[in-house]
Amino acid sequence: MRKSILITVLLAVALVFSSCNKTKSENGDESVASFVDEKGKAKSVNLIPSVLFYPEGSLWTENADGTLAWAVTLQIGQTLYVYPAGDGSTSEITESQLMKREGKKDEEDYTKVRYDNKDYWVNSSLIVPNAVANITTDKGIVYNDADIASTTSSKVKAGQIIAVHNSDAAGDVDDNSFVKVTFRSDKNYREVYLKNEIISDKKDDLLALRLLPKLDTLKNKVAKAEVIANLKELNVSSFIKEQIADKTQQSDEN
Repeated sequence: MRKSILITVLLAVALVFSSCNKTKSENGDESVASFVDEKGKAKSVNLIPSVLFYPEGSLWTENADGTLAWAVTLQIGQTLYVYPAGDGSTSEITESQLMKREGKKDEEDYTKVRYDNKDYWVNSSLIVPNAVANITTDKGIVYNDADIASTTSSKVKAGQIIAVHNSDAAGDVDDNSFVKVTFRSDKNYREVYLKNEIISDKKDDLLALRLLPKLDTLKNKVAKAEVIANLKELNVSSFIKEQIADKTQQSDEN
């Protein structure tokens, strides 16, 4: 009995880790959508990377009657791909639609997105289009504009999930450059600027933040060891390495 429980726990951990690291070769490139136009010609369009920016956000499928049925709930920082407007020659996203969830009377604004190579709808207020998810690796001052004269009294903390706007995400910038981001403060979303020096340049930092809390919830020592081993394989910043070391030590003491 204990053996079967252990196997179940390990499979669950492995599923979380592998689902966060799906490669394009395994699933195809979900940032590209293929379709057949009105003339019967096969075409493809590049989708726009966007960030789910709510602690938990649901994706919905469309019923035959036009209402929405719940499909899956995802964590903050998940990448979703939004359909572009027109022929996709610009970074404008396709227009959202007023839709109703099944069993609800009121309509809400929803945007069509692609996730795991499937089409869904998401509440438009939960996403930041034209952005990529990242984290801060140190505390820092918030600026209203890309200018040192726009300093505010607000701060971001280390380890905060942010959405970096794609206008500032491409190319190399020096540490003192300003980067436009969206972050959540007091349950409100704010578009601000941060110094690039406090923004992670490691792709696995966000994944590590998702895995770390599992060390607090898993009771089985073998399952915890599996999570720790997975964490140590990630390419993370020195800030996250410290978090992993602290969590590992706490886990050993408990």
